Amino acid sequence: EVDVQKAGLMGFTCMCDRRRRLGGKGTVVMPTRVVFKILESALSSSSNGDLLSCLMAAIWVLFADTDRSEAQKIDIAELGQRILEPFLASNDVGHQANGLNGMAALLACSTKAAARMLQLSQVPFTAIMQSIQRPAPGPEGK
Repeated sequence: EVDVQKAGLMGFTCMCDRRRRLGGKGTVVMPTRVVFKILESALSSSSNGDLLSCLMAAIWVLFADTDRSEAQKIDIAELGQRILEPFLASNDVGHQANGLNGMAALLACSTKAAARMLQLSQVPFTAIMQSIQRPAPGPEGK
């Protein structure tokens, strides 16, 4: 049986990883509407936590690339808030878990950006506290 969602996540993750390996020789990755839509789809429907972690780590590394001109600089904290906040604020446990997964990847990529994201809005902090206080039902949430 073919898992189209998993194949899509894997394909985009591999593309991001390939671009990362090119270093300064590659084109700068910008947060375009297409990239936002891919990330939104991945975060809203993924049940592949490990693959989602890899994708989010790869995309944060590309967005945080320091080989950018001044015109191409990105505020990673604001970008993180824009991408992750709808999922962190969701009442759906799966969406919130995916948002926290993305937040963890951002924290691993840039502690400065993750800390600033926590200052921009109380939604990420609230999501973290809610997940600690009320873990999801199931074997991991005991």
